[in-house]
Amino acid sequence: MKQYVLRRIALAIPTLILVSVIVFAMMRLMPGDVVTRMVEGHAYAPTMDALRKDLGLDRPVHVQYLEWIGNIVRHGDFGRSYWTRQPIWDEFARRFPVTLELAALTIVVSVVIGIGVGIVSAVRQDSVADYTGRVLSILALSVPYFGLAVVVVVLPSIYFKWTPVWTYVPLTVDPAANLKIMLVPALVFGITRAGPSCGSCARRCSTCYARTTSGRRGPRDWASGPSCCGTPSRTR
Repeated sequence: MKQYVLRRIALAIPTLILVSVIVFAMMRLMPGDVVTRMVEGHAYAPTMDALRKDLGLDRPVHVQYLEWIGNIVRHGDFGRSYWTRQPIWDEFARRFPVTLELAALTIVVSVVIGIGVGIVSAVRQDSVADYTGRVLSILALSVPYFGLAVVVVVLPSIYFKWTPVWTYVPLTVDPAANLKIMLVPALVFGITRAGPSCGSCARRCSTCYARTTSGRRGPRDWASGPSCCGTPSRTR
């Protein structure tokens, strides 16, 4: 076990270095000039040359990378955001709780949908409800979340004059307002992630239902409960 952990750590170091090089290179190879947009849109500096010098973008790319990675290793400094000019750690600390909450709500939504559809498909096998659940599971698995998000935002605004709330309210400040904001994105992510959950839960529930309803089971077996997720109970 110790050797396995050491090997994983040793493999993680070159992986992180490679990821940092790729991310840094992608930021430099992206089409467009970030300096031009910063000067024209936000007036961060009087001229583009002055802004490039202020950001250190006038130096060779390898020098920029070595300085950036050196600050991370020595001081834990990831630099500052080009747009807000705030430290990256501050931006991360401000946004990470929102991402964590959205991920948790997405898991809850996908699990609830998956278990519900799986139970219905297991109890009513080869019925209209079963086939409907299968079709919906395939659709949820096939539709990309960004496509569904566009539909959820655009169609209600056109036909019902309704748009989701965009201003974020922390959960600790107003739980009701927070859930009102986070419910729509959580449903979008949860529905698109519920496809695999529905299929897996339907198979497990079908197996559990078949084992529970087939054959005779003694009082001891019934006391131990259904064994759909483990070793099947003995029948008498």
